[in-house]
Amino acid sequence: MCIVCDNTDEDGIVTFDNFSQLEELDVSRCSKIKSLPPLPLKKLNCNSCSNLTDLPDYPLLTYLNCVNCTNLTKLPDYPLLKKLDCSDCSNLTELPDYPLLKKLNCSFCDNLTKLPECPLLKELYCYNCSNFTKLPDYPSLEELNCDGCYHLIELPEYSLLKKLNCAFCDNLTKLPKCPLLKELDCYGCSNFTELPYYSLLEELNCACCSNLTELPYYSLIKKLNCSDCSNLTELLYYPLLKVLDCGRCKNLTKLPDYPLLKKLDCAYCSNLTELSDDYPLLEELYCNGCNNLTELPNYPSLKKLDRAYCSNLTKLPDYPLLEELNCDMFSNLIDKRKCKCYISRN
Repeated sequence: MCIVCDNTDEDGIVTFDNFSQLEELDVSRCSKIKSLPPLPLKKLNCNSCSNLTDLPDYPLLTYLNCVNCTNLTKLPDYPLLKKLDCSDCSNLTELPDYPLLKKLNCSFCDNLTKLPECPLLKELYCYNCSNFTKLPDYPSLEELNCDGCYHLIELPEYSLLKKLNCAFCDNLTKLPKCPLLKELDCYGCSNFTELPYYSLLEELNCACCSNLTELPYYSLIKKLNCSDCSNLTELLYYPLLKVLDCGRCKNLTKLPDYPLLKKLDCAYCSNLTELSDDYPLLEELYCNGCNNLTELPNYPSLKKLDRAYCSNLTKLPDYPLLEELNCDMFSNLIDKRKCKCYISRN
């Protein structure tokens, strides 16, 4: 049930007549509300109720959304709570232990200094919680986003973790062993010198990890972004790789054969002298700013090409499926009528 803001008395208290058995309540964005009455609620959405200073005890509550309730300083102990989103509650200083909680979003809670004990927690989103130095060991955790928690100095070994985003955690120097990890985003973690081997990893974003010198052999990886890793000197062969962004990796001189590759961004890899001709499925190529490239292979599936500012590239193959070409010169070397979109950069 959604209660409009007109259901408040002069003191800002929500009034109910004949709703003593109400189980679901949505009063989101009702800025007049200052307090809520006791009810047998199971689900409560009080998103952006900026004048709420506290919440009643709802012993049956399983779901709570109190996003952007900036006057809340604490939450009650809800013994049956399973999902909690208290992000942007900037005055929350602590959270109770919730024994049944499975999903918690406390992002942008600037005054939180620690997290509660939640043995069943599966998903945790705590990005930009700048006061955290460590996280609890949640034995059931499968997904963690701690992006921007720049005071974190270490992470526990989460044995069931499948997805981790620790981007911009500047004080992390290494990552834990997580044997089930499939997706890792450690963008901007400039103190990493190496990454662990994750046997099930399928997606990796390690862009702007400027101190990485090499990457492990991830046999199942399908998507890799290692752009702006200026100390990488080579990439390994990844047999299942479909998307690669290695832009501005200035120490790369060549790339391996990737037979399943569909998208390649190697822009401004200024030391690349050639590209493999074994990319039969390649559809998008961004090689702009690769000044040492003198020719491009004939990729039969290519649909989009950006080769602007490749000053030594004097000819292009005839790509039969090409739909979009971005270039700065030598535009007469390809039949423009074959391209749906032709952009010349001068």
